[in-house]
Formats: sequence, C-alpha cells, structure tokens
Amino acid sequence: MALTALTAACVSIVSAFNFGGPSGKKRKMVTAILNDPDATSGGATVGANVDDIPVSIFGLTKVESVSALQIYTTSTGAPVRIYSAAPDLAGTSIILSDSGQAAGAKADMTLATSESAQITVVGY
Repeated sequence: MALTALTAACVSIVSAFNFGGPSGKKRKMVTAILNDPDATSGGATVGANVDDIPVSIFGLTKVESVSALQIYTTSTGAPVRIYSAAPDLAGTSIILSDSGQAAGAKADMTLATSESAQITVVGY
C-alpha cells in the first residue's frame, strides 16, 4: 500500500545551512530528497492535503517558502514530473499543485518506488 503521509524516514537531506542576522529570526534552507525508504510500500501518494508533507520531516517548525518539487527516476536522474509547491497557511506543511490540473488545483503527487523527488524549503 502506498504511503499517504511522508515521515522523516522518507527524507534524505542533501544540503542545509542557516542564515539571517541577529536582528531577525534565523532561517534555514534545506534541500532534501524524498522517496519510499523501504521501496516496498508501493511508493507514495501525497501532497493534496494539509499534513501530507509536514515541515517537521525537514527539521523545521515553520516553512516560509518552497521550491517546485521535481520527481526524477532514481537510477538515472532523468526528470519525470514537476509539481508547484506552497506552504499551507499555518506554515506547518507543504501543499502541491499539478500544473496539468485546471486552475492550478491542489493535487497529490504519485511517487513510484523507482522514483525520488527533490525540493528546497526555507523556514525555521
């Protein structure tokens, strides 16, 4: 059965660094790879609902901005699909939108066991 919410076990941090000065909140930028860690649960179908992709899996409490999410074939690195991404209003999870949907409607991404996804998040 496919995962319906991502957990910390699904995340590999590629790079992370802190920035920001003493006059404001320090921020952290994290680039992460998402995948099915066991490659046995049938991949993942997540992103359309709040809490499908909680920012806590990236080591953050709140997220302020995110990049697009790129899905690629794990073995070759060949791009497969790209989803638009945005923080939910509370800043505690990430919502996805498939550009093929009418009016940018929110949508689940389907991540096969042979695929991985990369995203960059900024928060604290």
